Amino acid sequence: MPRSSIRRARRVAIFRYTNRVARRRVNLMATIASGPPGAKSDRDPRPRDDRAPEPTVLPDMSVLQRDPFAGILLALLASYLAYDHLPERIPVHWNAFGRIDAELNKRVGVFLHPGAMTLVYVFFRLIPYVDRNRVRQLKDIGLYDPFRNGAVLLFGYSHLLLLGIGLGWIDRGTNLFAGLLSLAAVLGGNHLRSIRPARFDRLLHRIGVSSAPPAPAYACNVVILCGVIGQAGTATGTLQLPWFLVPLGVGYILVRRRFPAERTTAP
Repeated sequence: MPRSSIRRARRVAIFRYTNRVARRRVNLMATIASGPPGAKSDRDPRPRDDRAPEPTVLPDMSVLQRDPFAGILLALLASYLAYDHLPERIPVHWNAFGRIDAELNKRVGVFLHPGAMTLVYVFFRLIPYVDRNRVRQLKDIGLYDPFRNGAVLLFGYSHLLLLGIGLGWIDRGTNLFAGLLSLAAVLGGNHLRSIRPARFDRLLHRIGVSSAPPAPAYACNVVILCGVIGQAGTATGTLQLPWFLVPLGVGYILVRRRFPAERTTAP
């Protein structure tokens, strides 16, 4: 058999093999994006226009959750406005118990957290060029943006707390973890209110709350309001967790009484 024919047959075999591998990879990515057969989508299958209007009584925070670059600009603006009113040394770090354990000269400390926010933001902007497949998977399941925004806003929230402590507006005994819990309630409630995933409806049903409109929107508003009250408690520095947990418990009781879950009768 001529060598040219052998080379031609070898190229054809390699071409067919690469095509099979490419088709398998495409099918695998489609399976990851759609989930296992018979699995329900995590998002509400109804089009946005077909859903019943839901009341919104609290301000929308989707700007910070859509692109945290606005949070970086806000942190820099706050540093500029507060610089002349800060003491020479300001707190810059919390320990594992949420208590302040380090101070730094304000010339450096006032820009420490905005710098960290910028680095985290740049990292998440560049990582899609390094590992596109992993980023695509995280985006398909709705985790990439919350990871990115949460990492940036974590440093931004810490920065605003430290500025408030330096200015004397916030008590020095403020616990970072209590404040982060309240912040997570505000951001999480606003996120659930905007996307309304099917998993959230199942959670409401498990805790005895109806999943029919307008119950989910009211539940989200209650969580957001409890987070705002918890932030007020964080600023006082006294009984910080009860400021969030007590309104959350009362709100749960009120929502469950007003919107009880539908009872299903056994056949």
